[in-house]
Amino acid sequence: DTLRRLWRGERIDMASPGGGQVALRTYPTPVQRDLPVWLTAARSVESFRKAGALGANLLTHLLDQDVEALAAKIAVYRSARAEHGFDPGAGLVTVMCHTFVAADMETAHRAARKPFCDYLKASKPLLQGLAQARKQDVDLDSLSEQEMDAFVSFLYERFHTTRALIGTPESCRVLVDRLSDAGVNEIACLLDFGPTTDEVLAHLPLLDQLRRGPSQPARI
Repeated sequence: DTLRRLWRGERIDMASPGGGQVALRTYPTPVQRDLPVWLTAARSVESFRKAGALGANLLTHLLDQDVEALAAKIAVYRSARAEHGFDPGAGLVTVMCHTFVAADMETAHRAARKPFCDYLKASKPLLQGLAQARKQDVDLDSLSEQEMDAFVSFLYERFHTTRALIGTPESCRVLVDRLSDAGVNEIACLLDFGPTTDEVLAHLPLLDQLRRGPSQPARI
């Protein structure tokens, strides 16, 4: 609320270092009257509820939740918006998805598999969350390098078809449609997880083909 008020050019009374009060405002005055705000939420249902109660947009991901769980949380978000006087359908739900779209599956996997597996291994909290989401009770610290590689490969095989846009325009359309049915408005494509800049740029036309879709374009 403070951030939004300052953005509108209002003055905010704040405590000064000397213990008094000082009136603050921001300069220059923004051209855009209202600041679009996204609240990031994932595992906690209460975060979805809070985003709705604040009338904020919602930023989330599929790393440690599946589409069905996300759909239920989006319903909580919409309900909270309505309860607090906001249009329940007006808030934007944006889902971040790791993305590499190619003309064929072999090319997509060749470019994305190793970078994505390296990306997973570089973050133990992320890897642990993915393991728990797959109902895998794994002590990551006890795994040998070979076992870690096998485990990460196992996660990739199950992840790329259900929680990432890695594949062809046709194969990725399945997840796009499922997310749309779950109440998602936008997909924020994460392109920086490891494929080279040249590979990403060369394959953007395929991502645009997915965006345009067979009939109704996805908001990607």
